[in-house]
Amino acid sequence: MGKNRSGTTNETAVEALSAKLNLGIVFAKGRDHAESFRLFTSGATDAFAADDVLLLAKIAETRAGAGGTVSMDPPEGGIELR
Repeated sequence: MGKNRSGTTNETAVEALSAKLNLGIVFAKGRDHAESFRLFTSGATDAFAADDVLLLAKIAETRAGAGGTVSMDPPEGGIELR
């Protein structure tokens, strides 16, 4: 079974990468940015993908962060992983 992930902005890029590399990612999509990030911070998903500004804002809003690792690759986007 693939890893679960949530996010909004980078869905197309992550879906294409998952298909290309046969990663088997299972996508969980929230109604908005806040719900998608809550899926990640609650442990319901293993990653959250968003543009860099949105990702860093969501981490700052939690004050303590989500307890994951932030990857800014590609530079215009970000993925936080558990």
